[in-house]
Amino acid sequence: MENKKQSVLLSKIGEIGILNVIKLIGGYPHFEKLLPDYFNNRNHKIDLINGFVNDIDPDGYIYFYEIGEEILIHTEEIDEGHTQEDYITHVGDGSVGVSVREYDEEGEMYDEVVDTYRINLTELKEPFLNKVFEQLVNYYL
Repeated sequence: MENKKQSVLLSKIGEIGILNVIKLIGGYPHFEKLLPDYFNNRNHKIDLINGFVNDIDPDGYIYFYEIGEEILIHTEEIDEGHTQEDYITHVGDGSVGVSVREYDEEGEMYDEVVDTYRINLTELKEPFLNKVFEQLVNYYL
């Protein structure tokens, strides 16, 4: 019986998308009970992330400062006690946006962002993809 339910769910995902299926069956906890290993697959996480973006703001981004916290992905010491930190600030259109900030020896951030860049979700390291996924699931589901 369980395999039949799982087959129906997988078929529905192909028809209407993962986010709609999760909503249809009553939320993420129910989905996880029926298909507990579904999000072990990296591509399934990316599909849900993209589903959130398309559902919330199809032409824009979801900003992490609005739903939780920005995600620190890299810290580097530069000269004279200063550090440079890279934060994922938003997600949209299959990628995340990263802002690079410089902090002085007292931990105070300079007024301007030093640089920005994008990382495709498919290229994002697993721990950071998981953090993006978890923040979106925790906030929207």
